[in-house]
Formats: sequence, C-alpha cells, structure tokens
Amino acid sequence: MRCFILVTIMFANIVFANQEITTTNQIPTTNYFIENQGQWPNEVKYLARIGGMDAWITTEGVVYNFFVIDTDEEIFTTSKGHVVKSIFKDRSEVQSFNPRVLSESYYNYYIGNDNKWQQNVKLFQEVRVSNIYEGIDIRYYFDKGLLRYDFIVYPGADVSNLLIAYEGMDGVSASSSGELEINTLIGKVTHGQILAYQESSEVSCRFTERGNSELGFTINEYDKTKELVIDPLIYSTFIGGGGDDNVIGVDTDFEGNVYITGQTTSSDYPTTLGSYDRTHNGGTYDAFVSKFSSDLSTSIYSTSIGGS
Repeated sequence: MRCFILVTIMFANIVFANQEITTTNQIPTTNYFIENQGQWPNEVKYLARIGGMDAWITTEGVVYNFFVIDTDEEIFTTSKGHVVKSIFKDRSEVQSFNPRVLSESYYNYYIGNDNKWQQNVKLFQEVRVSNIYEGIDIRYYFDKGLLRYDFIVYPGADVSNLLIAYEGMDGVSASSSGELEINTLIGKVTHGQILAYQESSEVSCRFTERGNSELGFTINEYDKTKELVIDPLIYSTFIGGGGDDNVIGVDTDFEGNVYITGQTTSSDYPTTLGSYDRTHNGGTYDAFVSKFSSDLSTSIYSTSIGGS
C-alpha cells in the first residue's frame, strides 16, 4: 500500500461560500478523485488534478482552476492562472454523491491547525452524482489521463432542464460546431467532441447558448423510452505565444498522446529543442504541430514551419 503525504504551499486561493481554501500546484497530477474528509470547506466533495487544471466537484457544480506553471531549479511556481465556476442552474436539492473504484493509495493532509489534519484520505477513479436534475445523473471519470463527464438521462427525463451557468471567465460561448468554448486569461478551454448515444446508436448533440453565460444542449430526435448518454471531452492545456494562435485540429493516437495543429503569427510560439523550425518566418501565418503526453502535462515536441 502506498501513502502520499501532501505538504500544502500557498500559491492560489479559491473562495467557496466566503470560505477561503489554498491550492497548490506542487501536488503531482493524479488520475484520482480526492475525497473531502474535512480538509476543505463542506461544499467541496472531491478534487481532480490533471495537467494544467484542478477541478473541484462541489454541491453546486464544478470549480475549474486553470493554470500554467514554470519550473525553476526544481521548485514549482505558478506563473498565471484563472478560476472559472460552473453551476447547475435550478438543480435538484436531493442529489447524492457516489464515489466508485476505491484506490489502495491514500493521501494525508497536514494543513494549518490540527483540526484540518486528515489521514487516510480516500482516492477514487470515478464519482457519480445522482439526481442533479430529476431523472438525470452526471458521471465524472478519467480517460487516457483526461477528465471526462457524462450526463446520463434516464427514460422520461427532460434534457431541456440541463442548464449550466458560468462565472469568472472572460467569455463563454457555443462554437459553430456546437462545442463549449471558455475564454480565460491563459487561453481557451474547450468542452468538445460531444458524443451522445443510446445503446449502439449515436444521437446528434451540441451545446447551445441560453443567454447570461448559460448553456444547455440541443439534441436531435431520440427514443425517450431509453437511456441517453451525453459525453463531452474537456481540453485543458494551453499553448501559444504573443501573437495570433489558431488551433485548427486536435487528435489522439492509440497511446493517448494528443496532437494539436493550426496556424500562428507568434514569434515566441513555444517549440522544443531540436525541432525543425523554432521561429516565425515573417509574412502572415506559420503552420504549427505540437504533441503532448496523454495527460497534457508534457510537451513531447512542437515545431512551426512557414515562409515570407
């Protein structure tokens, strides 16, 4: 059995219901949901940490802490970050939180006064919140190191009840392709690749703006007597320079590595040592290709190419 001891160093603060908690980017990325056993405010239920993002699952929804970190002589410091809060509007008051797949590993927290010290904090691979709306659950889990969530719509439930409000961002919208796009100080976060399905049949689905930074779903006709699953993917890495960077394509390989391609005018677009081209070549745009590890925490290679 493995034991991880977490020593908290203050980098950024997040406020829940007038209570302040400290977060640290020194804790390594984990493919687990860390249970709140008293080390955080009561409205926090679980914390998930992946490359460039903390996701706090709360009684209202999810609080995302997006960040970019710099490494200086093996000491991690936060260079910049942005907190965005998502809230399930008009949600049920009788929802329940059900963790699944308990890990043999656990965390110990020694934060501030000893009343915040918690030992044997449980880790889970999945969290399911039942009845966020009448007849609708949400399932949080990891896939190839990325955070995913499924809305599970049971027979007879009304999908139009699903309404998500966003606070703290620079802008939120549904793209022309029906993806959710959140603008932050450090880049754009996308909830995309939406797959909705019933049994083996795919159903067309897209995010739809409802006004006042609120979004829901538009879904084609489906069999309301059968269970429906809505499954978006969160892209949460940030890459770019001081110019105009446009991502055109994102894909993964069989090992889960992530590839991003697009166009850039940035003279400081991040490239890796030994890449074919490390500078902008004048003119309008250069093309770029960047490869990341499956958890988006490591840049494997990045290069640009272009001419005058």
